Amino acid sequence: MNWKQEVRILEQHDDFDVAIFYLEQVIKEYPDEVDAYIFMLFRLMDTIVEHACHFANVSRTPVSEIKTKYYDAKEDYYEILAKKYFKEGYAKFSENAAFLFYVGITAVMSEWYFGIDRKDYERMLDKAMLLEPDNLLYKDRYYINLDCTVEYNKKEAMEYAKKVLSEDSFIKRAVADKGAVGEYWLELTTNWSKRLLGIPVSR
Repeated sequence: MNWKQEVRILEQHDDFDVAIFYLEQVIKEYPDEVDAYIFMLFRLMDTIVEHACHFANVSRTPVSEIKTKYYDAKEDYYEILAKKYFKEGYAKFSENAAFLFYVGITAVMSEWYFGIDRKDYERMLDKAMLLEPDNLLYKDRYYINLDCTVEYNKKEAMEYAKKVLSEDSFIKRAVADKGAVGEYWLELTTNWSKRLLGIPVSR
C-alpha cells in the first residue's frame, strides 16, 4: 500500500487530522513530490471549509458535534499550514501544470486561506492550460466559460461534456491517482456536463 492509498483510508474514516499529520511526514520524506503538496493543500482547504457540513450531513454520528468543535478549534492552525504549504509548493512547482491546476481548483473554495486572491488562482489555471495546451483536463475552464448562447460554442461545449461522461472518460483516467481532490473535480465537472446535456443530476 502506498502513501496515497493510506491517506484515502484515513479520509474515508474521517481521520482528517491524522491525514494532515501523515501528509506532513510524506512531504518531509519526499520534498519534491508534487502530489504530496496537491493532496495536502486539498486536505487542509476541505477540512477548513467543509468539516461542519461533513459532520452535520455526510457523517452524522452521536459525536459529530464534538468533532465539529474540535475542527473549529484547529481552523487557525490549519490556515497557517495552508499558507505555509501553498508558499512552499508554489515556489517549487510554479511551472508544473498539475500543481497549478489541482491547487487552482482547490483555491476556488476559499482562496484567502492560501493567502492569495481570485486573480491568482485564475492565473494558475490559465497557466496550466498554456503549459499543456493539448491536455483536455486543463482546458476544462475554457469549455465551462464558453458563451453557450452562441450555437457554435454550445456545440463545442456539449462535445466536451460527452467526452467527460463517456465510459472511457479521459477525466476519470486523469484524476484516478489524485485522491480526494480528483474525486472532487470529477464530481464537479460531471455535474456540469450533465446539466449542459439536460441529464438529471443526482443529489
